[in-house]
Amino acid sequence: VFSLLLVSLFLLTPRGWEPSGDYFKMWFAARLLTEHFEFPLFSHGPLYVVYLTLFRLLDYPISFFTEYVITHQFCYFSIYLLLRRKLGPALSFLLVAGWIPYLSTVVGAHGIFGMGFLSLYFRRLYDSKKKGEWLPLSLACASLSHPVYFPFLVGHVIGLSILKWTFRKSKTTRNKSIQIQQPWKQVVNGAKLFLLVLTCLTFMFPANHPLYNHLGGGEKDYAPV
Repeated sequence: VFSLLLVSLFLLTPRGWEPSGDYFKMWFAARLLTEHFEFPLFSHGPLYVVYLTLFRLLDYPISFFTEYVITHQFCYFSIYLLLRRKLGPALSFLLVAGWIPYLSTVVGAHGIFGMGFLSLYFRRLYDSKKKGEWLPLSLACASLSHPVYFPFLVGHVIGLSILKWTFRKSKTTRNKSIQIQQPWKQVVNGAKLFLLVLTCLTFMFPANHPLYNHLGGGEKDYAPV
């Protein structure tokens, strides 16, 4: 299925589509981060900009197209995994493939990047053992990728607070058993700590370049080189 989605990505993405200036602005933010240690605006998704810095190791335009393919493939496969919770593999694949022509042209790949994490978060909700987590890693990543996903994080915390308050009297001693920290949990906690530090650095060292602001644009300085 992963290979089929990758082939569908190349076949169903509209040939005439071109990225806008706002898309290149994310690359410009990654350039400011690596060259001047200035973090992007929170509205531009600090986690996505850090993710873009990995692709700056490649030459342009290879870096641009490589990031585009990996980001969109991650999103499509995450949506597929979510649909597989309730649907069969064939129907799940067809539903994702049907949305590729639209999702491939969404302005701002940080929205697609966050959508992948949000899909993984909704997929985890079907696991009863993970519903009581206050800060799911996938939802935190989505919130730091695009601000549109932040209300989901707020809603998760509020909803979980209401549930814990409602069922507080039904707790038994079995729920208070000692839990052994597994290695993968330590990795998750480390990732959450990284996201917390990233959030703090975003507000402590904001980018102040004259060409970097909320407005869109296609200046040559936005090129990811």
